[in-house]
This record gives sequence, C-alpha cells and structure tokens, in this order.
Amino acid sequence: MTPLLIALLLQVPIALPARAQLENPASVSPVPQKAQKDYDKLWKRFLSGKEDTKVASDLDRFFKKHPEALSGLIVHAYIDLYAGRIMESERRFHQVLARQSMDPVALFYLGELAYARGDFVTANDFFTRLQARRPAPEVEMKRQRALLLAMDTLWQGARRAAADNQLPEAERLYRQALHLAPREAALHGQLGDVLQRAGKRDEAEAEFRLQREYSGSPTLVASDHELTVKGLEELGRWGNQIERFREIQLSKAITREQLSALLTGYFPELTDFRQSTEIITDIQSSWARNAIETVVAAGILDRTANHAFQPARTATRGEFAQALARLMRLLRVSPATLAPIAPLDVVSGSTLYLELQPVLGYGLLSLDKAGNFNVAAQVSGEEAVSTAEKLHGLIHKKTP
Repeated sequence: MTPLLIALLLQVPIALPARAQLENPASVSPVPQKAQKDYDKLWKRFLSGKEDTKVASDLDRFFKKHPEALSGLIVHAYIDLYAGRIMESERRFHQVLARQSMDPVALFYLGELAYARGDFVTANDFFTRLQARRPAPEVEMKRQRALLLAMDTLWQGARRAAADNQLPEAERLYRQALHLAPREAALHGQLGDVLQRAGKRDEAEAEFRLQREYSGSPTLVASDHELTVKGLEELGRWGNQIERFREIQLSKAITREQLSALLTGYFPELTDFRQSTEIITDIQSSWARNAIETVVAAGILDRTANHAFQPARTATRGEFAQALARLMRLLRVSPATLAPIAPLDVVSGSTLYLELQPVLGYGLLSLDKAGNFNVAAQVSGEEAVSTAEKLHGLIHKKTP
C-alpha cells in the first residue's frame, strides 16, 4: 500500500482553530438590521471566550427573538463545539441547514464531524455540497478523501453482508456504492450476484448487462472482494469527475479539453503555476473550463491568436508531446541523459524536435517502426492515460 493511500486512510480528528480565526457567520448569513447591534455584542463576547455559558444563554434568547438570524444559531453551535458537546453542535448545524440548505459554515463543520467519526458517506455528501457552494482546493481535497473512504466502507460492508447471507443489506450497500461510482463494472457484477441469490432474476440480469457494458473500461478491480490500491487512487484523484476520467480512457482520440482535464487531474500542482488570468473566448460551456484555464495560465497549452482554445478539437501527438515537455520543465524534471533521438518526420533542430527529446528520452512516447513520430496523428485515451501515469511516476519517483 502506498504512503499516499495510508495517509488518506487515516482518520484525522476535527481541529478547532483559535476563535479569532473563525469566520463570522454574519458574513455568510446577514443579520437583520434591527438585530445587528445585539449580534455584534454577542459575537465579540464569544470571541473573548470568557463567559461561554452566559453567552449561550443570551444566544438562546436572541434566536427566539430573531429566529431569522441563523448566525446566532451558528455561534451557539461554535460554543458547543469548543465545549465538546458534539451532538448538540451537530443538532444546531442541522437546524441551520433545514432553513438554509447550502450554508457553507454548517456544511463544513458537519462534514468535518462526520469524517472524524468515520461516516465517510455522509462526509462526502456535505463536502460535495460545500464544494458546489464555495469551491476551494482544500475543500475538494477533503471531498475526494471522504469519497475514497466512503467507497471502501460501502464495498467492504456489502461484501461482508453478502458473505453473511444478509442479502437486502448487501443490495442496499452495493446500490449506495454505485450511486458514487455508477460505471464500475465490478460493482454491477457483485450486485448482480446478490440479486440472483435473492431470486431477483430480472434485476440481476440488468446488472450483469451493465457489467458487460462497462467491462471494457478500467474498473475498480476486485481482488478477493477488496478494492485495489490503483482503483482507490483513481477515485481519490478524480472524485466526482471519475466518469469524465473513464470517458477519457475510452476515447479513440482525446480532445483538448480532455487533455486539459487529464493533466490537471494527474498534476494538481499546476494550479500553483497559474501566472495570470487569461482571456479565453470559447470555454464558457466546457465541463473542463477550470482545467483549461489552469493549463493555459501555466503555459502548458496555447490559445489561438484570437483567444480561442477550441476545447472540442482533437489533440495531436505533436501538441501532446509539447504539453508534456513544458510540464516537465515546469516541474523541474532533469533532462534525459541519452543521445538525441531523431524522428524522421521532424526537422532536426526545430522547436518541436527539441521539445520531443525529454519526452522520447524518458520513454513517455515513442516512434513507430519506421522511425516517425507522426506529429499530426491523434492520441488515444489509453495512450494519454498511460503516458500521464508514466510522467506522474517519474516526477514522484516511483514506478507507475
């Protein structure tokens, strides 16, 4: 098991920051003007941390007087958290969500608390909603970690239930897992086995058909009914974009938007190299918009002269190789020490010739039997993913 996976599987208790670092709930849920002065006094007293019992009592009265002021309820939930009254705190945060379903403060702490007690399915739900409400890299990392562990929890629970002949429970857990990863062939097959044992032949056959349909794509392979490390790492990397990843893997010819998503998926550190916000005129409706903006701003892929990216255009081997070479320079991969490799169809000394050297030297891409690179040829999803894994292994010093 890799160190990354071991780190992901560790349950980290919720860590409370200093009170002064807490977000004032009123910045998210504005307090009615008539209640603003009273709220500000209560918030200041809470930050002092000197009279929590009295502040809590005053907050109860405040909220009864101003039930529309959800910020007061959140501050009371904060007090419960610092006092270790976890159930009370969760109850108040749930009250907030019942009134304001996408409140980011409540979503964050409910996600943290669910994760800390090992309820990864619930944690994934809260972090997914939080990411939709307020996207942030740290939230996305929490969401991916929760998703990863939720899948493992559901799979293992379903396996145990099936082994104990608890077929309804096994079915329920497999269906939950498939809700998170609907195209996983192994899951459909195992659910089909459970349904067949339960005498639900038509439903079982439907699952077996889905298993056959999706079996052409790489899946979370079951070995002794356990998730493989590779499958878990894929879920951890792609999260709720796992379906897009599967589409890329199966593509006969990847597009520029798919290439952008692939590179940012395998190399999230690219976001650290965004030098400026670039004007791109044709990506507003692209599912990979954020990834495209990242690779363009980092100088990995180019726009046209009129600021278009052409996200649906098929990527060529030439621009794929160029993107890889730029990425290698950006991430400081040492030059290959081999003698230059000269493709017959690339002019010696040209920019592309120079870009190809690290890519060919490290065996990320290769020439055909005739010695050509085939610059204008398409790149299959299988080749693109394999190459990304090789480069990821090279950069992180491990065998892919």
